[in-house]
Amino acid sequence: MTANRRLPDLSNRTRTNLFRQSQVLAARDYCHVKTITQIGELRTISISSNSGKARQVSFNTSTRETHCSCRMFESLGIICRHIIVVLKNEGCNEIPSQYVLHRWTKMAARHLAYDANGHELEGSSTCLPPVVKKLYAETCSNFGLALHVAKHSEEKMRYLHKAIGDAYTQLGQEGTVSEQSKVQEFESFVGTSFPTVINSHLPDVAKTKGSGKRLKRGSEQTVTQKEKR
Repeated sequence: MTANRRLPDLSNRTRTNLFRQSQVLAARDYCHVKTITQIGELRTISISSNSGKARQVSFNTSTRETHCSCRMFESLGIICRHIIVVLKNEGCNEIPSQYVLHRWTKMAARHLAYDANGHELEGSSTCLPPVVKKLYAETCSNFGLALHVAKHSEEKMRYLHKAIGDAYTQLGQEGTVSEQSKVQEFESFVGTSFPTVINSHLPDVAKTKGSGKRLKRGSEQTVTQKEKR
C-alpha cells in the first residue's frame, strides 16, 4: 500500500520491479547475519535488519530450498531481503529460477495455456473484463503458490490434483446447465423450439449479361430535363 501511494502514476510491473530492487538494496545495506545453526541438511540463519526484528531463514544444503519466517515470497511471490542475504552467502550470483515466478516475466501476458490433452486454451487475460481479470490474476497467483508448496509432498500434490479436478468438473457441469437454461429461455420467449438441424438452400444465380447504364453527371441530367421540356 505504501508503494502504491508513493508511485501512483507507475504501472504494476514497474512498481514490482522497483520493489524487488529495493529488497536487493536492503539486503546489501541493512541486513546482517546474526547466528547460524545446522541440524543435518537444514541450516537455520538468523537475519537482523534495520526494522529491529530478526527473521529466521531455513536453507536446505541438499535441495538448496530456502524459506523465510517473513513469508513474503509465499504471500507476494517476490523474494525477500533475508533470503537474498542467505543466497549471497551461499555463493549464488543470481536469483534461482524457482523464485522468479512466470507472472513477473515479460511473456506473462502472452503465455499460452494448454489443457491435459495439449490443446491450447482460449485467449489470454488481457481481453477480460476488469473484475474477471483481477480474479484471474489472483487465481493464477494462488495456484502457483499452492503448486510450489505441494510439489515436494505426494500427499499434498494428490490433494491439490483432486481439488482442481473436482473444481473443473463442477464448473463444466454448471456451464452446461447455464447454456441449456439460456436456450430454454429464448424458446419460451419465441413460443417455439429451435430446430436441431437447419437446411440451407443454394442462392439463385443472378443474370448479369449485358452492361449497365452509366450514371449521368449533374450537368447531363440538367440538359436532358431541358430537352424533355
